[in-house]
Amino acid sequence: MASFTRSIPAGGEGAISIKVYTKHYGGQHLTKTASVYTNDPASKIIPLTITGQVEQVVSIVPNQVRLSGPVGTELAQTVRIIPGEKYPFAITGVRANQGKEIAFDLKEITHDGRPAYQLTVTNTRQVPGTYIDFIYLKTDSATNPDIKIRVQGTLVSPVPPDQEPLL
Repeated sequence: MASFTRSIPAGGEGAISIKVYTKHYGGQHLTKTASVYTNDPASKIIPLTITGQVEQVVSIVPNQVRLSGPVGTELAQTVRIIPGEKYPFAITGVRANQGKEIAFDLKEITHDGRPAYQLTVTNTRQVPGTYIDFIYLKTDSATNPDIKIRVQGTLVSPVPPDQEPLL
């Protein structure tokens, strides 16, 4: 997103402000380019490059939950939530957006000697089909007060025993 002085007279000055969205880039080196269009025949387009290291506020591994399998089998996945070293936080609340087809359990753990969290999400749906839900973690962090984790479920009909493949 950019804002800028709309018209700058020859020899004058103006300001360009560029906002770079860094969500999902934590811990990575980021390079973005913006183009400035001018009426100068010698420099019709001037590239501006923004580059830098994006700090890791939180590590979520994996970054989403996928629960897939036959109806009647236990489907669960565990997610680790690890606060960044420079951005410690505590999780103060957890809720599902809908919560109709999942259950979840959040535990405090230690990861590499630092406080972290383990979120276990379990499928509760008992009929074939798909669903999408979200789990929201409330934190005491001013930098990242809310964490959103996507949950996707895909349940299929169980295979009758007389139709199971022979191994």
